[in-house]
Amino acid sequence: EEAPSSKGEYYVCGRYQPAAAIIGEPSGISGITTGYKGRMSLSLVGQQSHAHSAAKSRSVAARAAEWWTRLEEYFDHRNTNRPLFDCLDSHLTEFHTSTDGFTDRVDLHGSLRLPLGAPIDELRHRLTTLSNGWGTVSLGDYIPPFRSDRKNRLVGALIRSIREESIEPSFKLKTGTSDMNIVGPAWQCPIVAYGPGDSQLDHAPDEHVALDEYLKAVRILTRVLGSRLP
Repeated sequence: EEAPSSKGEYYVCGRYQPAAAIIGEPSGISGITTGYKGRMSLSLVGQQSHAHSAAKSRSVAARAAEWWTRLEEYFDHRNTNRPLFDCLDSHLTEFHTSTDGFTDRVDLHGSLRLPLGAPIDELRHRLTTLSNGWGTVSLGDYIPPFRSDRKNRLVGALIRSIREESIEPSFKLKTGTSDMNIVGPAWQCPIVAYGPGDSQLDHAPDEHVALDEYLKAVRILTRVLGSRLP
């Protein structure tokens, strides 16, 4: 279900208990995805008395931009020498300023991509500290990171089926999120994400799947679903 609310995954989460699960996500026909980073929304709201643009005081826009720069510098330092899947990632999505002539306001919104074991409380404290007491920092909409086990019949069946197409399978860990983040911890069954296509094109104007790759993926999944998975 391609919807920001993720209502579909929450709906099925408590209604089914499958023996194995395959999440339909593009990974290329050779790729078997076994893990996704978590996600959390992030915002900074700041206000101060309106001032002329020629005044020496820093604007709300400048203050918010400085905070975001410090945040990225902190993440860069923390991520040094860490594999990509173990890094904390930040993404700035919205930056708005407004004024009523008396009070200037800035609303900054973004998201964080979280590795396994990300220290949420420490992260919240650090991001608040980086604001130097200016503005209100909020974190919310937490989706936990998840990584599944490779050693089970589902993964074995996928490996064999991919090789029947004369393709060498590979394992992938992704920096985004998927239904696996929610249903994986709840179902506690063998689970992977698999599907044709390039995930770099997700939600892009030129998102597409090559028909030859699509048909190979259909054959691969047909064989997997016909095998003994539990």
